[in-house]
Amino acid sequence: MSLHKNTIGWPIIAAIGVSIVVAGQFSGWNYGLAYGWLNMAIATAVMCVFYAGLLQCVSELSATWPSAGGLGTYVSMAFGERLGGFVSVAMALALIACVGAVATFIVSYAASIVAIDPLLLKLVVFTAVIVLHLRGAKDALWLTLVVGLIAVATLLGFSVGVLPTFKASNLSIELGSISVGGIIHAIPFALWLYVGVEQTITASEETKVPGRDVPRGLAIALLVLTLTSFSVLFAAPGAGGVEAIANAGDPLLEALGKASGGTSGLATWIGIGALLGLIASFFSITYSASRQVYDLARGGFLPSAMSWVNTRGTPVLAVFAVAVAGFSLSLVSPERVLLGVVLLFTSSYLLTICAFLRLRHTRSKEQRSYRAIGGTATAYLTLALSIAVLACSFKLDVLILVPIAVLFILTSVCRRWGRLSISQ
Repeated sequence: MSLHKNTIGWPIIAAIGVSIVVAGQFSGWNYGLAYGWLNMAIATAVMCVFYAGLLQCVSELSATWPSAGGLGTYVSMAFGERLGGFVSVAMALALIACVGAVATFIVSYAASIVAIDPLLLKLVVFTAVIVLHLRGAKDALWLTLVVGLIAVATLLGFSVGVLPTFKASNLSIELGSISVGGIIHAIPFALWLYVGVEQTITASEETKVPGRDVPRGLAIALLVLTLTSFSVLFAAPGAGGVEAIANAGDPLLEALGKASGGTSGLATWIGIGALLGLIASFFSITYSASRQVYDLARGGFLPSAMSWVNTRGTPVLAVFAVAVAGFSLSLVSPERVLLGVVLLFTSSYLLTICAFLRLRHTRSKEQRSYRAIGGTATAYLTLALSIAVLACSFKLDVLILVPIAVLFILTSVCRRWGRLSISQ
């Protein structure tokens, strides 16, 4: 069996893109406020420009060569299987880590609504997502579209709801507080407001018209995410104060609590909407991660059994693998996981832009169903920004690189073993 073809249109592509990212707009981004609100705002604007360029490049790539392998496919086409395999492994690991981080955020928001054991809630959430995938992702993706709209409405509703208590003084807007160091430290957290939206291209192999659906879906997703990211960036610290929400696991509810002096009906509705949004994000990230694992297995980097697909078009063992690994990572500090995810993504972005430029040169005669706005000029600007973002990410503890290196070595060995098995 293989993935179901010609089943997804641009509304689902947009929904997946928003849902993958929206968890980071409910929680995670606020850690960047520790470096000053203005620095965080500038970093967010830089990330908006960066992702606009990146999405144009990946839109052209995935519309021309649709693949469930995502970014790794195009790096392989440009530079060979070794680098392509690195990107595919990095993306799979990053997405699985995101699954774990989002599970932690779900628990943080749920704790404010209902008293339930965190570990039990995580087990319930992971079990539910496995069941939904096994029933067939296509049907659940329509549910993701609805819940994604609820999540967006929740973010915008929060921003409007706190307007009566908004105080510009809470943002500590002082030009003297802008610093290069502050912006550099804030960039990984500003990236969290958008990170992963490009992973929607793992669904390109299942779209109806890749040249139309992928670029349109990604463009709409970016517009929606830009609106919601700047809304919460102003509203949450403006209502609750920068210091109050900088380290909160549920920053929107923390902001509402500080603004109202306690609980409120609005806080309950925001909490419910946040939970729905996080669950939609959880499902979408699991979807993309399982497709990435499926493609790694299909390419020989993981055991071939991981590429088995049931009659509903679901890579069953890949979904189970993502769920088990994601659950394990949900037990790790979310801030540490977040920074590791950023490093994985940014290194892959750099190689992807280089691949775009190389394929524009080496395979220029191949017909493209979509061409990036700005062409190579957009790519070079995005390349410069990707280098800067990657440099900012290396403020991390180098120990984070160890599991990445180990996993890459193991998958390379598995790939070689798979080749030897086939030759025999």
